[in-house]
Amino acid sequence: MSNYVVCHYAKCYGPPVSYTTHIERRKADGSEHVPYNIKRSDLTKHNREFIPEAKKTGRTAAIEKRLMAVKRQIDKEGNEYERKIRKDQVCCIEIRLSASPEAMAEIIAQGRLLDW
Repeated sequence: MSNYVVCHYAKCYGPPVSYTTHIERRKADGSEHVPYNIKRSDLTKHNREFIPEAKKTGRTAAIEKRLMAVKRQIDKEGNEYERKIRKDQVCCIEIRLSASPEAMAEIIAQGRLLDW
């Protein structure tokens, strides 16, 4: 079987709650969530966040905070005003990168997972 890599980009029109639950292995109430198709849940420690605040508050809360910062702004004179955010406006882009199970096993065995 040949090895493959899949790079998936998705526009999110709101906080990516379902993917967040899957990736962080936690539900909104804090309880543990282990999907049926996960064989090695210990590999989630290698997930990377590109929003620094997300490690502290969680991905959904960090995205909502950034949306509120866009919505409520202050002009040069110090006056606060509120922008209307359209329902079809993209609020974040989710990028997932995965590979064939054989290729991932080889990458892990060689100790190159974080480089990948």
